Amino acid sequence: MFNNKSQIKPALGSTIDFNHPLSQGLVGCWLFNEQAGNKIYDLAKDNNGNLLNGVLITPENLGSLKFDGTNDYVDFSSYTPEANTVSIWVKFNSLQNGPLVYVGNDVYGSGSWSWSFFTYNGVFYFRANPGNFADFYEVPPLGVWINYTLIRDNGSGVSLAYKNGIYFGSSNNSTLSNPFPNLRIAKASSVYASFNLGLIKIYNRAIYAEKVLSPSEKPYQIINTPAT
Repeated sequence: MFNNKSQIKPALGSTIDFNHPLSQGLVGCWLFNEQAGNKIYDLAKDNNGNLLNGVLITPENLGSLKFDGTNDYVDFSSYTPEANTVSIWVKFNSLQNGPLVYVGNDVYGSGSWSWSFFTYNGVFYFRANPGNFADFYEVPPLGVWINYTLIRDNGSGVSLAYKNGIYFGSSNNSTLSNPFPNLRIAKASSVYASFNLGLIKIYNRAIYAEKVLSPSEKPYQIINTPAT
């Protein structure tokens, strides 16, 4: 998944270095390094999620969640992050229709989501606004770890997409729309997705250029490892 050994995922008990420049504006960070149990822990703001219906915590990438696309998902109850940058590390196990990560109603339809990462008809989409506004998409390979970053900038009126830290595309969106609540993973109504999730970071600010590339290449540079 990563380029060198300095990028190995930190162990359970790690904390955020909030003095690091790339921690500024960080409002959500889930490493998925719990190893066991039925919760995932947010290092940034303590917005923890519950693993439901058999989500697997796998040793792959020293910790990732595996969703079988049948009925397992993460529940955050009523948590809605202020999201201007969202970065996920994902490995697709299939391209069946299903939601990966989104904020919105528990309905499988991007018109009911403020922003979203999802698959539909064999294509992966990531959208910065409800519906097909600020829309990016591709047919990704299966079984390969990929970092996707979505930047939603109300100041410039432009949304940007990056893949593995490299510019993927842009879309004029004028203003961001955030009409819907609740962070959700892997479930929308009765539709589920099949994938592995290795890391999520959410910022309340837009980050750009080298600040996107650097976290993609070294995603754990903001983490303090546990004292020994």
